[in-house]
Amino acid sequence: MNSSILHFAKWICRQLTRPEFDSLSVISQEVQSGSREDFIFKEEKPPPNYRDFRQEPVRPRDKGGCAPPGASRRAAV
Repeated sequence: MNSSILHFAKWICRQLTRPEFDSLSVISQEVQSGSREDFIFKEEKPPPNYRDFRQEPVRPRDKGGCAPPGASRRAAV
């Protein structure tokens, strides 16, 4: 279990009395079962993939002095 969720649960327990917490439990079970549609969950986003990158469709323009790709080094000098 994520430690931030555990800390949140402990915080909720410190804020509510036992009867209030029992009411919260009933409401959360109704939300989880789908009978309460007035609660909207945060949208889950997939974690970013560090290997997912894009390559520019057009090669950047060469700055002066560079040989074009495939040309030998001696021909450019």
